[in-house]
Amino acid sequence: SNWQLGGKGSSIPRVELACLQMRKVYELVAFAGLTANVKRYSTIRSRFEKDWNLKEIVRQIKSFNPNFLPIAFKDEIQKAEGEVLKMSEKDSLMFTPEKIIQSHGRFGKILHAQNPYVAKEDYKFWAMEVIQCAKEVVSILSNHIVVVEPDDVIYRVSLATGPQKSVHVATMVAV
Repeated sequence: SNWQLGGKGSSIPRVELACLQMRKVYELVAFAGLTANVKRYSTIRSRFEKDWNLKEIVRQIKSFNPNFLPIAFKDEIQKAEGEVLKMSEKDSLMFTPEKIIQSHGRFGKILHAQNPYVAKEDYKFWAMEVIQCAKEVVSILSNHIVVVEPDDVIYRVSLATGPQKSVHVATMVAV
């Protein structure tokens, strides 16, 4: 069945590996926030290169930049000239500190040996959950902005699809 996440063989290891990869995606989102705010973060955490706990990293960054996570947007383009009239947030798709912490923890649940005296994990559910979350992450990151405070710098990032698969970054400064 297609819930096996592609390929042949046992689906359980594939689902577990996919859950591990989703955890890593959430960790990379947090580390990207740390990297974009490294100057400020380093004033709070002198040995930040040893930080590994996603919940703690997110808490620390959020303390000085509550908008550090990528914010999905969509362009409203004028048809005739093809120019962007305005950007607006994709309201239904967004990362929040709570959401990435919760999702990271939830995917970790399946990575440990299961107590044989509790109900068995539903691997079909987890496969569908990974697929849904992966689609959401791609949708958010395909067009997003990143806010770096206190400099009031905003980076607009667009990931092109198709054969080029290029990344476009524009720097915007508050005026």
